[in-house]
Amino acid sequence: MNTSNHLLRVFSGLFILLFIFLLAWPSHAQIVNVETKRLRADTTGWYGDLDLTANFVKNTRELWSFGTNFNILHIKTRHAFLFIADLKFDKAADVDLINKGYQHFRYNYKLIKDKRWFLELFEQVQFDAIRQIDKRFLFGAGLRNRLVQTEKLFINLGLSFMYEEEKLKGEDNLIDEPRLNCYGNIQWHITKNAFFSSTFYYQPRMKDFSYYRLASNSKITIEFSNHFAFKIEFEINYDNSLQADIPELVYSLKNGLSYKF
Repeated sequence: MNTSNHLLRVFSGLFILLFIFLLAWPSHAQIVNVETKRLRADTTGWYGDLDLTANFVKNTRELWSFGTNFNILHIKTRHAFLFIADLKFDKAADVDLINKGYQHFRYNYKLIKDKRWFLELFEQVQFDAIRQIDKRFLFGAGLRNRLVQTEKLFINLGLSFMYEEEKLKGEDNLIDEPRLNCYGNIQWHITKNAFFSSTFYYQPRMKDFSYYRLASNSKITIEFSNHFAFKIEFEINYDNSLQADIPELVYSLKNGLSYKF
């Protein structure tokens, strides 16, 4: 790659990084942010990541909080297989504050050896009691481009089409519709032990682009051993196609420990 092309990629990446970071600041994200779960690895082998959180608070009433998620990645030459599972549960007295989870499978195929284009196939099953989603199933396919790839900085862009089937709480009928899925992702090694990642999703309905979802996630990871790290994570989610009694905008701040194997 010549110098001018390299500089163009770097400046394009920095612009996208700024754009995504600004959108990510202030969720119980309804869009599953796969990019935050995708392990950064490029050589053949197995990779894994496991997070566990548990909290108990006693004041005027008892509050229990439990969460677990893991992702497993297998790379073999031009093929990559990613499996993710996530579960969160918060309970205060006899009231469920958060009860949600999902599983996600994704297959990547490098179209041209040692180049930046990938074919993606994926499927997902999800539930979220607070957002009144009894079940959501989707599958789709698309292309992914690695816009910038250096030793410390990765920038990826993706475009895919997906079919979604959803059953809401209290409803008998299934909602099925095709959607467009556009995303950008940045992974940046700030220092040897500090890592920043940020992702932005845009998912409009194919039949009517005035109904759409926006989601963004920004995370800082600080490693203090080969297996353990501390994480701070910001999420934001907007969806203007929900039921009237569900807020369109939600956001959250999370932190915790991570174990990597």
